[in-house]
Amino acid sequence: GGDWSSDVCSSDLGRREPRTAKGVPAEARRRQFVSPFSLGTAAGNELTHRISNDNEITFLTGIPSTIRTLLVSSNKISDLTSFSHLRNLERIDISNNQLDSVHQFACLVHLRELKADNNGIRDLSGLAELDGLLRLSLRGNKVESVNFGATKW
Repeated sequence: GGDWSSDVCSSDLGRREPRTAKGVPAEARRRQFVSPFSLGTAAGNELTHRISNDNEITFLTGIPSTIRTLLVSSNKISDLTSFSHLRNLERIDISNNQLDSVHQFACLVHLRELKADNNGIRDLSGLAELDGLLRLSLRGNKVESVNFGATKW
């Protein structure tokens, strides 16, 4: 019995068939990350995992601070908003987007895995501060040189 939403802590909004809600075209909705629940909570539970791969998202907004895993690969993200409120983020896959920098991730003290393959990343500033980083993948980017002397990992 009870309300099914009280058990929700993960959402998968990977590529879906076009549809409309409240008169908003599906194309417009897919271009922006929007939490499926008000402020990312579901009947008191915290949303901790979000999958929004292959949705033509162009920018991220409304990401709940409780997110631990954020998978937004194969979208059209070219700029990252502030991630300073995502202190719990442990894993992010932002591969196959249009990023040129990863400096916005410098404040993610709990980040353990960053996958940002196949973007246009040239600048790795900010990554040296991530002393808990265990996995880093930046294949297919435009990085020309790397200085690991300044890293804490």
